[in-house]
Formats: sequence, C-alpha cells, structure tokens
Amino acid sequence: KVYNGTYGEDNYEEETGMTESETIKVRLKQCGVPTYSINTENWAQIKTVTINYGTENGCIGSYSIDNGTTWVEGNSLEVTENNKNVIARNTDGINTITGSTYQVTKIDRTAPTNVTVNIQKTTKSIKISANAEDSESGISRYAFSKDNGKTWTEYQGSKEYTFTGVTTGTYKIRVKAYNGTYGSIGAKEEIGATISEENISTNVTLEACPVPTISVTYPNEWAQEKTVTINYGKTTEGCVGSYSTDNGTTWKSGTSIKITENNKNVIARNTDGINTSTSTTYQVTKIDRTKPTN
Repeated sequence: KVYNGTYGEDNYEEETGMTESETIKVRLKQCGVPTYSINTENWAQIKTVTINYGTENGCIGSYSIDNGTTWVEGNSLEVTENNKNVIARNTDGINTITGSTYQVTKIDRTAPTNVTVNIQKTTKSIKISANAEDSESGISRYAFSKDNGKTWTEYQGSKEYTFTGVTTGTYKIRVKAYNGTYGSIGAKEEIGATISEENISTNVTLEACPVPTISVTYPNEWAQEKTVTINYGKTTEGCVGSYSTDNGTTWKSGTSIKITENNKNVIARNTDGINTSTSTTYQVTKIDRTKPTN
C-alpha cells in the first residue's frame, strides 16, 4: 500500500489517499537437503564421508556423529568406528533442513585371531598351510617367513606356500594373516595383521639325505673280482643315490657293482638336488688278475 501526504489528516479516507500494488508472489527457497558420499562396497580401517550441502546462499552446513548432541561445520570427516551414525543439517539461522541419518558400515579395526600353522617337509622344501579367523572383514591375504619373521614373502591370497631349494638346517616358521581391510586406502598393518606365535612346534629341521655306506664281499681275501654293495639308507622322498669309480668325474645309479681292478676307489652319494651326502672313499683291495710267472 502507498499513502499520499494526506494520511493522518482529519477526515482522511484511505480509499482516496492510498493505492495498493498488485500481488507479487515471493517464494523463499529452503536450504539444500544434505547428501552423503562414501565407499560402501569394501571393508576398510577408516572411511571418509563427504557431505554435499548444496549451493544456496546464506546456508551453513554442519554434521553430528553423536546423534545431534554436538554439531561441527565441515563437508568431510573420517570415521573409524563401525556402524557409526552421521547426521548432516543445513540452516540459514531460521529454517533448518536435516538429512537422513547415515550409518557408516564395513569398518574393521580388529586384527585376525587364532592364526595356526601346519607344516609338511622334504629334505629340501617346507610346505606351510595357514589358517586364521576374523569375524568382521574375513581373511584376505597371508605372508610367510622361515627365519622367525626377519624376512617375509610377498603377501598372497592363498593360505598355502612352499619354500623350495632349502638347504639342510633348522628353520623357524611364522605366518602373517591380514584381514579384509588390507589394501584399502589408509590401511595399516599394525591394525589389520596378526603374526602367528613363536613356538617349538613351528621349528622345522630339514635332514640331509642319508649318507651311503659301502661294503664288499670278502674284503680281506684275494679274488679276481669283488662285488661292492652300496646302501643309500632309508628311502627318503626326493633323494637319489649314485656312485663313482673315477673319483667323482662321472656318476652312475645303482646299488651293486663288480670291481676287477686292484686298489680301485669307489665313492657313493645321495642327493635331492640341493643337499648332497657323500660317503667316504672306499678302496677295493686284494684283487689279482695276473697269472703266475716263472
């Protein structure tokens, strides 16, 4: 309404001294409803929640992680607690729009438990089968050590690993189990991995192939030929025996040979391709293949 200068005078009539404008409709826009963005597919030790408050002027966004007791301004926050609720609101001081409550899931900050180790061995290999438990994100990877954790294999999805080409000796086996968060952004090994305990049951001793023994028929009697018998010991997986009659230049397989030369040396060995056990040199004596003279 617009009033002329007569307003307030005696005998003033509004219909004479006032003009009313046409009706103009004004719509006040509300602040934008906050929305959330987060990785919901994968397990993680920490997750980042991004909040979009829209672009309305005069509106200020804030969020709460204690169900609305306290509010913090910001459009990004890191959450480390599984099933944590996040609420966001947008306000101009008079009108307030609150987003739906968002529950952040698939956060696991507990390391695996019950890491166990089973071992099979040959004379040159150690096969390890591991197992572990994680009730939240599960087990995703394993790594293996044969020096009590000083060095580790690359982590892998399989729970089995075989150390090959191992020399004779004693090895302390350890296994490291990773939960399902490993490999996610911000994942830390000290939170998501567990190493098996050190104990005597995981000390593995690889024994060499048995040392061959050499025997001969009638070693103290003269003969025109003698039979040498080689005993390679108990049957051991991966061990192959052989002998040499030329001081180790060439080797042949077998357990029995005939010697017709006096003072002939025989050597035997037992090997798995990595570790070799060699007998002492045996000299076959008292062989005579020359006729009497004169």
